Amino acid sequence: MRFSIRSDNKKFNRFVRDFVRTSDKESGEALKDIAISLMRGVVAKWPVDKRVGRGGRSRAAFLVSLEILTGKKKIMPMARGGNTNPKEVRQGRKLGQLRKRLKGKNQFIEIINKVHYVTKLEYGYSMQAPYGVVRREMRKLRKGTMPEKLGNRLVRKWNRGW
Repeated sequence: MRFSIRSDNKKFNRFVRDFVRTSDKESGEALKDIAISLMRGVVAKWPVDKRVGRGGRSRAAFLVSLEILTGKKKIMPMARGGNTNPKEVRQGRKLGQLRKRLKGKNQFIEIINKVHYVTKLEYGYSMQAPYGVVRREMRKLRKGTMPEKLGNRLVRKWNRGW
């Protein structure tokens, strides 16, 4: 099983494996829930050019994966304090991809952002997110109380007939 967002993070992968192994539900569903939690944080915090009529391309490329994972279309959040350019958002949607295999021995979810400057944004090019977003969200999920919270949430869903 692997979890990849362009840059593999061994500690995060180990966290996911351990969580899925101890989860009381199907490992594919647990992996999907981890991916959704991660992508919600990334999309919400991803930097967008605040100048009117600009930005949104790289965020939209991540958003494609979140929409596929959740099964909800058109959940594009507006940039904090600014507008996004519809043309750039359409371009970003074309550059975002999701590959997943949630059954079998080697389960994985791979979120791909093919916007050419996404690496620069993740590694400090943006003044809005100088310390990156994806790595910080991975660390937050791994070090926080996410396993317990996610476990309780899944139990509640199961009991409601999910």
